[in-house]
Amino acid sequence: MLERGTRVNDRIRDVKAFDEGGPFHPESNYLFGEGGGEKLAARYGVELLASMPLSMEIRSQSDAGRPIVVSDTESQLAMLYQQMARSVGARIARFAQAAQAMPKIVIED
Repeated sequence: MLERGTRVNDRIRDVKAFDEGGPFHPESNYLFGEGGGEKLAARYGVELLASMPLSMEIRSQSDAGRPIVVSDTESQLAMLYQQMARSVGARIARFAQAAQAMPKIVIED
C-alpha cells in the first residue's frame, strides 16, 4: 500500500504467474490476477520494468545459493533477470543524466 506523498519511480512486478509446467508453459496460473503490474504502473505514470514468474526452479536454485542467473545462464528465466537488470540499469542512467550536479562542498579553517 502506498502512502500519500510516496514517490514512485518505476515498478517491477515480482509475481507474474506460477508456471506449473515449467517456465513459459502456456498453462500459467495467475495467482494474483493478470495485468495488475501494468495497471498499477499506468495508474502512477511509471514504467513497468519487468514481470517475473513464480518458479520452483528459481526458488530451489536460490535456496541452494546458486541463483538461476549463475546456475543456468542461458535459460529463459535467467534471460528475464538479465533483461530486468538492463532495464533497471538503463532507468538509473536516465535518472543520472537528468539529475542536477551535486553541490561542491568545501571545508575551510
